[in-house]
Amino acid sequence: MEVKPSHEVKTGEIILVRKLPVIYTLRVKELVNNRLPAQRVKEFIDDLTSPEELEKLKINEESFFKRDRGAGRPTKRERRLLDTIINKKRVMSDE
Repeated sequence: MEVKPSHEVKTGEIILVRKLPVIYTLRVKELVNNRLPAQRVKEFIDDLTSPEELEKLKINEESFFKRDRGAGRPTKRERRLLDTIINKKRVMSDE
């Protein structure tokens, strides 16, 4: 069931957060009255996300091509090479 952002969360409630490719499962441990820094969220939730879901992150990271920082935009030749590599990966994953 999808809820609106204004939905009141209760202690003990389980929330599914869809952040593709992973669907995180979180349980609310405690509520707070004031806004807090994002780093402190871990203090107020239990992460119940299954290892299978987290494995999707590792697979997704491997599929990205990384360029050196400051290398600029790829040349036309590099772009065509990247396109062929990406298309080959898609064909292999479809089989």
